[in-house]
Amino acid sequence: MPSPFARLLTIDQLHVLADDRSYQRGEAYFQQGQVRSLAEHQEVVAAQVEGTETYEVEFWIEDGNQLAYQCDCPVGIEGWFCKHCVAVGLAWLANPPSSGAKKRKGAKSAVTTMQDVQHYLEQQERSALVKLILDRAMKDAEWREQLLMKVAAAQPQGIDLKTFQRALKSAISHRGFVDYGEAGSYASGIEHVLDSIAPLIEQGHGEAVVQLCEYAVPLLEDALGSVDDSNGEVGSVLEQMQKLHYEACQQAKPDPIALAERLYELEMNAEFDTFYGAVNTYAEILGKTGIDRYRQLAEADWAEQPTLTPSQRSGFNSKRWRLTNIMEQLARQTGDVEAIVAVKRRDLSKAYTYLQIAQLYEEAKQPDRALHWAEEGLKAFSDRPDSRLQDFVVERYQQQGRFNDAMAIVWSMFTERPTLQSYQHLKTEADRGKQWAKWREKAIDHIRQQIERAKQQKQGVLAFTYRDHSLLVEVFIWEGEIELAWQEAQKGQCSKQLWLKLADLRQQDHPEDSLSLYMNEIEPLIQQTNNSAYAQAIEFLKKVKTLMLRLGLQSQFEQYREHLGKTYKAKRNFTKLLNTEKL
Repeated sequence: MPSPFARLLTIDQLHVLADDRSYQRGEAYFQQGQVRSLAEHQEVVAAQVEGTETYEVEFWIEDGNQLAYQCDCPVGIEGWFCKHCVAVGLAWLANPPSSGAKKRKGAKSAVTTMQDVQHYLEQQERSALVKLILDRAMKDAEWREQLLMKVAAAQPQGIDLKTFQRALKSAISHRGFVDYGEAGSYASGIEHVLDSIAPLIEQGHGEAVVQLCEYAVPLLEDALGSVDDSNGEVGSVLEQMQKLHYEACQQAKPDPIALAERLYELEMNAEFDTFYGAVNTYAEILGKTGIDRYRQLAEADWAEQPTLTPSQRSGFNSKRWRLTNIMEQLARQTGDVEAIVAVKRRDLSKAYTYLQIAQLYEEAKQPDRALHWAEEGLKAFSDRPDSRLQDFVVERYQQQGRFNDAMAIVWSMFTERPTLQSYQHLKTEADRGKQWAKWREKAIDHIRQQIERAKQQKQGVLAFTYRDHSLLVEVFIWEGEIELAWQEAQKGQCSKQLWLKLADLRQQDHPEDSLSLYMNEIEPLIQQTNNSAYAQAIEFLKKVKTLMLRLGLQSQFEQYREHLGKTYKAKRNFTKLLNTEKL
């Protein structure tokens, strides 16, 4: 019987799945004989590959016609078809393990297959098989834990929670810091334990799973403080634990009051947000009795929180933040906007809170109250306005035809934060009243006045903001006034990025000016001594060549190129790039 992999595992398919570099390196691994223990059984191909470490590779078939794969190396964990997968694929193609074909009579030799192993095991005494399994378990910690958990789940007196807890603690505990490269395998180890716990729900042991998840979550949250989880693998395990906990609660239907108390404790004291919004997530399971208990606990703590006013600047308080979220969730369950606003009003130390209240009233079709709260926020935080709140008020003023009031706010936003973006915002709003010409003149005059003031001060915030004419140059470029931008740059200088942008924009009509700017960049980049800078220097050199040829300066370009080659011949990587590009 031919292997089911025969039509899926081919040379062409390996080339499709792997990039060129992975294929070449995998081919080298195969040729060097680094593939070990290749076997096929029940639509699974498994092997080990000896690399910097020993990696486990598996192929299997999904949906009947899809080749699936995994490798526990750092690249494989990311989901890529790595060099180890290539090596195993080539090893299988070189000698495909038979999935059950009869050996031809008279054949000199045949490869022993996993079906042969199955047949052998079926002939052994039960005691011999038990000994074989126990011997292997004593040498393989992961397998040993799996066996212990299987037995712990089948104890006549009920689930042995301690065995599962020990397995969880063993998988979660780690020595020292878990770096980025180790995080994937660390997460996989915990997932293996969860894979043994999840089936307990279907077996009617939901309450045990609830207890195990509540035991494990705090442990993992604490451990995450010493894990580089940039890729989110460990965080994903936390999410799995919460989902498992929820499913177990659905099956077990625990006492709603006791569940509410535990969930409240988990949400309030968690290091991360594993049970964030639990009163909503578990609402159906908690029922009215559980939600009432949740509210009772939250309101008791809420009563101890002081009311904060705009004059009080408060730092981040994780307990208050979590408690506020709980109170908001409970208020939203009532559907009463005033109940939600009452929660928000307890902390008016941020301008953004006023915006949130305004948005709540707007959603409740109460536009007058919405605008009132937004205006109050602008007054309360006139010394430190929030642009989002300002935008809200501007939009409402424009809708009401209060153009001058809207422009007063937009103008203050522009003068407080003079950037191209605030200038563009000014134009957008002025255009709504067809008054851009007037406001543009006012804005340009303001920038020029500030530049002159900055020159006199020579230091401070104003001098830093208007240290050159960059803002005017940027504005004129955006408006398409390239020559005005060039004149402004010559008059008062601008940032390097803007000079180069001007060079790109003017090279067609003013190649001499652009040529000078490009050439000024090349040697300083070469002197930085790094490959990225060399690559940038080459790009500028390409532009220089194009412009010099247009200007009929081919001999001068050749001399310049020769000068660079001789001057920087010690910089081998730069010289290599120079020769590769054939400039």
